[in-house]
Amino acid sequence: MTRVNAIGTLLFGLTVMAITHGPQVAAQRPDSNAVRSRLNAYLLAYEADLGEVTAVERMTQRIGPYVIGDDEVGSRGRFKTIESDVAFVALPGNAGWLGYRDVTRVNGRPLRRSGPSLAGLLSVANTSAGDRARALLIAGAVHNLGAPRTTNLPSLPLEMLHPRHEQQFTVTGLAQVADSRGGCRGQRMELSETARPTLVQRPAGGDMPSRVTAWVEPGTGRLCRAEVATRDAMSRTGDFEAIVAVDFDRDERVGLTVPVRMREVFFVPPLERGAGEASYTKYRRFKTGARVLPPESAAAR
Repeated sequence: MTRVNAIGTLLFGLTVMAITHGPQVAAQRPDSNAVRSRLNAYLLAYEADLGEVTAVERMTQRIGPYVIGDDEVGSRGRFKTIESDVAFVALPGNAGWLGYRDVTRVNGRPLRRSGPSLAGLLSVANTSAGDRARALLIAGAVHNLGAPRTTNLPSLPLEMLHPRHEQQFTVTGLAQVADSRGGCRGQRMELSETARPTLVQRPAGGDMPSRVTAWVEPGTGRLCRAEVATRDAMSRTGDFEAIVAVDFDRDERVGLTVPVRMREVFFVPPLERGAGEASYTKYRRFKTGARVLPPESAAAR
């Protein structure tokens, strides 16, 4: 199992679909084991398809109070827009997902950089390409407002929900009545990370336990929404939790269920917080002869 540093890369998986379900959902009263088993099967089947698409991400981040319509210029240093190409690639050997972000614009201004695009790198299945794509992610992270992080990608909850980490989490709650979330009627399942060490680690080492809430269609295991709340028990922020919440829907252009929206709450040293929201559009497929190979450093972790 590859573990991650909150300042380094976190592995990512993805999936899902939002559909409607009839009144019989409540009558079936599925148990958590059945719902989790269907979710596991769905995630396993989804990996190959999701690893063949890229998208355009447009993310806004702000620190402190901000009202829609406020003058962005007046919030200089407190408000930022980041445009990127993103992809989510499964590593071989059940090693996890890598979420890649290649930042192309910041506050509307193009970034100058040399070298191949993200899609170009991912079309070459070798270790060097994987390392260079990972370097793009880390380089792009410097544009985030708040604490350094690369975990703010929509694949974060999918990696945590993947069956390879099933023993890491304990199901703590399952709503018996389907909950409508943006057109999806899903069973709300709550999980807490009880195993140690945790999947997300502090930059200097140390556990950062997570709670995951997932809205799962009980009959098929499809996921329409997921939220991860991660807490640094060693920080001075008390009960502050970093949150990444993702909505999924079907994109007919690529014929897949994909992330369409991500919302984030992040820590801003020394004692502030920030919020962000991202949209995902222009999904397209790229072709590879094989999966991107994992960086040598990943195997050692």
